[in-house]
Amino acid sequence: MEANDNYWQTDKSLITQRHQSNVQTIEYNIIAESSQHVIALETGTIDYSQQVPNENLAEFQDGGEFGDEYNADIATGSFVYGLVINQSEGNPGNDLNFKLAVYFGIDNEAVATALGGTFIPSKAFGTPHFDDYVPAWEDTPNYINTYDPDLAKEYLDKSTYTGQTLKFVTMSDETAKTMATVIQSFLVNIGINTEIETTEPNLMGGYFIDPTSFDLIINGMGGGSQIGEWNRVMNDKELGADYSVGFVKDPELQRLFEVAKAIDTHTPENMTALHDYNLANGYQYAIVSPRLNMVYTSDIAKIYLRENEFILPGACTYYLP
Repeated sequence: MEANDNYWQTDKSLITQRHQSNVQTIEYNIIAESSQHVIALETGTIDYSQQVPNENLAEFQDGGEFGDEYNADIATGSFVYGLVINQSEGNPGNDLNFKLAVYFGIDNEAVATALGGTFIPSKAFGTPHFDDYVPAWEDTPNYINTYDPDLAKEYLDKSTYTGQTLKFVTMSDETAKTMATVIQSFLVNIGINTEIETTEPNLMGGYFIDPTSFDLIINGMGGGSQIGEWNRVMNDKELGADYSVGFVKDPELQRLFEVAKAIDTHTPENMTALHDYNLANGYQYAIVSPRLNMVYTSDIAKIYLRENEFILPGACTYYLP
């Protein structure tokens, strides 16, 4: 991308930092594999990456082989991969015992490890990226931060599940497919059989309004705040139907959501009430969030991140050559 030398506003003092063009040319290299990001940094092919695996981060930090050439920062991304169970009438997921069996049977730490160290395991329903996320949620043992296959089997024995093979839908990208494969193995371990079906991200929306289309599905959530992210899955008006994601029909969930999202009542106490009610009923499950291992050349004086997460190269500040 080339800077427009004829941009209408010539007084830079009147342009926000976000819209500055501090370099003439920006080139984006699309690199799918995290290991290739490391090689590209080592060879000077790229100047910035958010996808450096944990095991390679030290070589770009102080004292590392490339520590004099690069800076490294770590942050938690806003995006959350979650598992949604079909809770419509007649589905095994309509049974709380079945949902708890699934959730206690998944080890988020192992899922994060399988993804190559660029994700952090969820410990509550949300992500610490947001200011309205309450860290104390992680302190109480819950089915998101506790892996207990024996307890999972106990819940499964009390459930209505009879051993049938369930349709497990996931997006077609490598991250989602790996996640689904690992989760599938954990579910087999406790006695739940699934068949994985992949779909394109642009087709995902249709699954959430068709109760016959899946039994379990991996869902991606994003937003500008924690309550904004929850809006995608808890608000029963989001899908244009009378239920929220997972075919959940619960007026009390909606009431707690409306209270927590209102400006005057958007408090940690009301967010906690909504969070805890959601978990008590097994409506949603969080798996992992991106771990942003940001490595950038020492030629960049200051990184500019939109929403504290997404780099805007033109808005960064650079040292003159």
